[in-house]
Amino acid sequence: MRAPKGQGHPQFFETGLDGQRWFSDFERGLNEANIINGLGDFIGLKQWGDKLDEALRIIRDKFEAGCPILLQGCSSLVSSQPDQPQERRIRELLGPYGVHLTPVKVTSRVQEVTTNSSPFCCVFRSEDDTLLDPSLFEGVPSAVSYGNRLISYDPGVFPLIEASQSLHFFVDQGDLKHRGNLGQRNAVAVIRRHGRLCLVVITGNFLRDRVEVIAGILPGWENNTQFADNLIDGLTAHVGERRPSASATLYDLFRELETLLGKLIQTVLGSNSPIGDFRDLIPESVQKKLNGLDGFDYSRATYIDLVVILRDHIGKFDSYFAQPAKDILRLLFEINSGQRVNLAHPHRAAQLGVKFAGDDVEILTRALDLVREAYLAASSSRNTP
Repeated sequence: MRAPKGQGHPQFFETGLDGQRWFSDFERGLNEANIINGLGDFIGLKQWGDKLDEALRIIRDKFEAGCPILLQGCSSLVSSQPDQPQERRIRELLGPYGVHLTPVKVTSRVQEVTTNSSPFCCVFRSEDDTLLDPSLFEGVPSAVSYGNRLISYDPGVFPLIEASQSLHFFVDQGDLKHRGNLGQRNAVAVIRRHGRLCLVVITGNFLRDRVEVIAGILPGWENNTQFADNLIDGLTAHVGERRPSASATLYDLFRELETLLGKLIQTVLGSNSPIGDFRDLIPESVQKKLNGLDGFDYSRATYIDLVVILRDHIGKFDSYFAQPAKDILRLLFEINSGQRVNLAHPHRAAQLGVKFAGDDVEILTRALDLVREAYLAASSSRNTP
């Protein structure tokens, strides 16, 4: 697939990365993405293991914030094996948005794909009224894919591609004939598009590279170039329409910086106690602020409280930072007296006519990257026997 117009270039992981670096790059990629594309078999997400919920939380938060998401090849999330926990948890990401993957497979009544003899390779044609979105299928007479399954969907979700009863037939997990989704179009691709939300879910593989198998060559994006172009243009346009202002970007960066800083401190200092109780390590001046009517409450800690805790135990964090901890500490204090003042008091900033600049984004991004890497390193160290 070509890169979206004006949106930079695809990024690929280097070879030979260790696990910690891999997770760091993956998490950073999710957090920084303008568009989230899942065009494969979800192996990357599955490799998060017991941290999968964190990846799904990031994706969910990005979606709610207006980041468009494209997921294709979702048939791989409906295994023929007994229900797999990771597949189920990824499927559960879609459920709240009204998209429900079914085990019903779509096969072709006529062998139209000349490069492959499998009936699971299907063609969907505009003239048969199976390509339903006029903008996504402008200039697209047909689309071809393999591995399609039916999608059940709730109100607010709309079908993009429909399997035709005259051209296709449906089978269940036991390869017994199935009647399809009664009362709904037999969709193999759907979209949820409302306000700033945009989610495209495709069960078949329209957009992967061609693959040679025993039955021949499976179709891929090379068979669907105009559809791929239209889809990218649509998602990119959604980003342009919903692109946050510079100040909104800074608020998001600062929010994540403060959150990860709190998690980093809790992880490192909590490792010094068999029950994770680190309150005795918190400076007395901060402890007084965190003790409320219900006792100690770490959630009451503000950004500067967290920076002070870090300062008083900086030696315990040195090994987790990619740069000397004292330099990180200096950067965090500079943010407290600089960007934080206006981010924490938006009314005051508006009255004073404060304008955020690219340098502000760069500073917060640099601090966030360093704290994120330290948190991932500390988490990995804690989980290692």
